Amino acid sequence: MTCSGRHEDRAEKLALLLRVSSEEQRDRETIEIQREFLQEYCRLYGLEVVQIYADDGVSGTIPLHERPEGRRLLEDAKEGKFSTLLVYRLDRLGRSLLVIVDAHDRLQAFGVALKSATEPIDTSNPSGRLIFQMLASFAEYERETIRERTRAACTGRSGAANTSGRRPTATALTTAASSRSCQQRRRSYAGLSKTLLKALR
Repeated sequence: MTCSGRHEDRAEKLALLLRVSSEEQRDRETIEIQREFLQEYCRLYGLEVVQIYADDGVSGTIPLHERPEGRRLLEDAKEGKFSTLLVYRLDRLGRSLLVIVDAHDRLQAFGVALKSATEPIDTSNPSGRLIFQMLASFAEYERETIRERTRAACTGRSGAANTSGRRPTATALTTAASSRSCQQRRRSYAGLSKTLLKALR
């Protein structure tokens, strides 16, 4: 399908990703609203749409490669069927930074750029890549925080089993303090990431 427009000489092959969860469907943010907006967007800019992938009633917490349409999208990306993936908003790709960054990395491995129609995200240019790198840094921080919490929890359970009925050891106290610190940093991270995502809209 080609969306003809005023800049056909600069046409690039795009794929559209549409997604709504069951909750959003009840609030009338339907797949068709996104489809109509993106098709009008590509008509305006003379962009060629070669494929549309629609995850209807699929939660954004599920990684892209685990969704039915997401798997098909990645297979087509691997085969070079499109050069850019266009979304209505970044949260259509995923509801968490980890899901979004994972999807971006998989697309990047196939040479596919990621672009948002309503936010300044376009990884085909330097400024868009810079913004996405900031998001990726937050995601990496979250991964490290999760690993730290997991280690602290395992150590805490082990210490509790070995010191039943006795006063807590210095190690146990340190582990508890580390866990609290980890939780505080995680809350701080969540606030920062939400602020950054809001600033993009």
